[in-house]
Amino acid sequence: MFKVAVPNRIANAAAVRGGCRGDVSAAAAAAGCSRQTAYQHAARVQHAVEDAQLGGPTRRQLLAENTQLCDENQQLWAALEQTSDCPEEKLQQFAVTASACGLSLSQILVLLAILLPAERLPSRAAVGRWALQAARRAGRILEILDRLCRCLDRLHEQLQQTEPRQEVRQAMVEWWRLEQKKDRQSVTQAAVQGQVCRSMGEDWQESYQRVSEVLQTVVRAASAVECVNSVLRMQQERHRNISQEMRDLKRLYWNSRVFSDGKRKGSCPYQLLGVSLPTYDFWELLDLDPDKLAQELSNQLLTP
Repeated sequence: MFKVAVPNRIANAAAVRGGCRGDVSAAAAAAGCSRQTAYQHAARVQHAVEDAQLGGPTRRQLLAENTQLCDENQQLWAALEQTSDCPEEKLQQFAVTASACGLSLSQILVLLAILLPAERLPSRAAVGRWALQAARRAGRILEILDRLCRCLDRLHEQLQQTEPRQEVRQAMVEWWRLEQKKDRQSVTQAAVQGQVCRSMGEDWQESYQRVSEVLQTVVRAASAVECVNSVLRMQQERHRNISQEMRDLKRLYWNSRVFSDGKRKGSCPYQLLGVSLPTYDFWELLDLDPDKLAQELSNQLLTP
């Protein structure tokens, strides 16, 4: 609230700008203020008049516009709190990865509905189309990667490099095989085989150590099959039918999935097989061009 009324301010300005000698003192006394204050009133009144001559919105209009903008700002912040920053590429990555993990299309939509507002939720057909397109890309990528993962051939090559002498190599492999068994007959045979290997050269201990290190990387066939079956059973419980394309998608996912615990923690199956890839990330592998990937891995590809 003003200490000096507006009419008194205007009177002070009039006395300063057009009054005679003594008018300023008289106007200031009538308004109950000092002469210095009267001169300040004159400057302010002059600025106000000049601003009014410039045109544009009035103060009342500006206040109304400011109120409207504040209301819109609050509405935008409220809408932002309800919106998830999730571009379509991320939606596709979520849907494809969830499908590779074994979730059905209905389950994927249920999870997306938690994250997204209804108007951003993709249709069931769209999610199915994303998964199918990714599955077909996975099939083309696997055609190349499968040629790099012929475990038996790679095992023979590693053993041959480790122990070039064929007779010694075969004897050491047999000794290692017998030592893995725990039945009485195998224990006896392992003891005999050990004596045979010791007689093959002074470096028998170093040779057996090298062969053992290679063979210890091998997963037993029964265990490998059981691991595959456990994954397939989980998938079959959620899907009526699993096409070959979807099998390819799931296989690429599980082969590039990093183990979170155990002795293989921090590595994925492709890394454990010694396959050198530009990336081991599932989504990034799907995004690779198969022809360029084949060219990049041409030095590693094994001839049939």
